[in-house]
Amino acid sequence: MKNIGIIGAMEEEVSALIKHYGSIEKIKFLDFEFNILKHKDKKIVVVVSGIGKVNSAICTQLLIDRFNVECVVNSGIAGAISEKLDIADIVFSSDLIQHDVNAVNFGYKIGQIPRMGDNYIFKGDKYLLDKMEKIAQNKDIKYFVGRIVSGDEFVSTNSKKQWLKDNFDAMCTDMESASIAHVCFLNKIPFMAIRCISDTADDRAEMAYNEFEQIALEKCFMISSALIEEI
Repeated sequence: MKNIGIIGAMEEEVSALIKHYGSIEKIKFLDFEFNILKHKDKKIVVVVSGIGKVNSAICTQLLIDRFNVECVVNSGIAGAISEKLDIADIVFSSDLIQHDVNAVNFGYKIGQIPRMGDNYIFKGDKYLLDKMEKIAQNKDIKYFVGRIVSGDEFVSTNSKKQWLKDNFDAMCTDMESASIAHVCFLNKIPFMAIRCISDTADDRAEMAYNEFEQIALEKCFMISSALIEEI
């Protein structure tokens, strides 16, 4: 792939990539600044979407429409839902669901988007996943492949964490990746999320997030920069 799109919700999630490769051009649409990076024969478009599902969805559509990217990777941090996860573990998305969609009164499952059938479960791209797994193995990085759920909520209570586990069998949670996956699905663009665990998504979440954010971001950079070399 010669034209790669990478999205981070926050500047901290992509700043290391921009610094490492060097931005040769910055292009602004709406409130989004798209950084054009070059590496060998590849163009990498890196952008900060802002936090939340609407921001990330709009940003993704602009990335696809304006820059014709061949794939989209969302790199960032997440809260652990699965008890298997420790702080700084990596999760690659097997599939993604928006956990705050609720039309159960009309006969839909929790998380199911009305009139989309089973397409509310957005699959991660197998080619990108295979590359990411090999990178993690070569770098001796502990990783898991599992379901990521997203919603416009920073999950920070034991009760909500248990609810996500019971209803979705989720591995981790964030506020953007499933909405980015939704846009990529509609545009038929390969997508994968790289999420590094920064907190435990329970009553201790804020404390853990503040302490381990930087460690998590460094691992995201290791994976995403190596991926650019491989695809």
